[in-house]
Amino acid sequence: MEYKKYELNLITLAPVHIGSGEVRSSKEFIYEKGAYYFPEMGKVYLALNRKNPLLAKAFEDYLYYTPQNKRKGKRLVEFFREKQIRDRDFGGFKIQETGEEVYGNNKGNGRLNEVHLFMRDAQQRPYIPGSSLKGALRSIFESEYFKSSRIPWGAKKGEPFNDIFNNIRVEDSVPIPEKSLAIVRKIDYSLGKNIANGLPIYREALRPRMSIKFHITAVDSGIKLMDELIKLSQKRYERYTDFYLKDCPPKYVQNNFPGYGSLYLGAGSGLWTKFNLSDQKSVREIIEEKQNIRNPKMKMKGKGAFKLTRYPAKSVKLGKKSVPLIKNQENYYEMGKCNFSIKVIE
Repeated sequence: MEYKKYELNLITLAPVHIGSGEVRSSKEFIYEKGAYYFPEMGKVYLALNRKNPLLAKAFEDYLYYTPQNKRKGKRLVEFFREKQIRDRDFGGFKIQETGEEVYGNNKGNGRLNEVHLFMRDAQQRPYIPGSSLKGALRSIFESEYFKSSRIPWGAKKGEPFNDIFNNIRVEDSVPIPEKSLAIVRKIDYSLGKNIANGLPIYREALRPRMSIKFHITAVDSGIKLMDELIKLSQKRYERYTDFYLKDCPPKYVQNNFPGYGSLYLGAGSGLWTKFNLSDQKSVREIIEEKQNIRNPKMKMKGKGAFKLTRYPAKSVKLGKKSVPLIKNQENYYEMGKCNFSIKVIE
């Protein structure tokens, strides 16, 4: 058996959200002093119960009560102030604000109704599962190496196990420091109307300029795929540019680092960053299907909205030069955009 081990260094050019499936409402986090605090709600209840069982009962009633107009619902910070609860030592984690979470018609810092949380391990430490990165690599290989989405993937009942991606094993990232995360808003840029629409969906995401290392083991046929990964990813990006990005405002399209690989990771980056664009028949079928949806809110116009978010403008050092990550004054980033380098370590 042939064997190689690689180290892939992922660099976030834009916010990246790897969703855990957990969503916190405004009843489950506090905005204070420029930060969002997400306590462990079980610890809050136990602490209040030790202090005064009636206080714990009031907390239960607060959590279970849902007003007809949700906008008039009481936030956790308001409940704490009303009950004069000054403690903030309830475990959990804190995310510093960036100043870009709310803007335009959404006035008032901290006025977020709910936040989609980042993936965390059993110790509640943020991390990126190897499966998330492997999914992004699979999109590259399907598009530029196999030119097909119909390749062996996973075990099939009654069939011999012949999964090409079993020869590429991606380990989870090491735990990511909490300070590496921010809260960002979902923004759909309408290419037809040339308007950015901020949606009331907020995600906990990796900040731009983060460097995350992964170890990848390849055996047999997986070695050739990994050795060609950067070149294949660059070709995939060229195809994505020709299909989609060329129709987007150039000032919102972020540049890649010269010589690096390119991929989009996580939720919110858009359908076409993950779809096999070499399969033109499937592309046409998807466009036709989504353009013929009866529900006007779900119907796709053209090739769909350009997926953006906002974050303060940042630069990176490339040699002796400082290079800005974005080219616009509105602080728009392409959601999920990353570059990467790779080297053989074993």
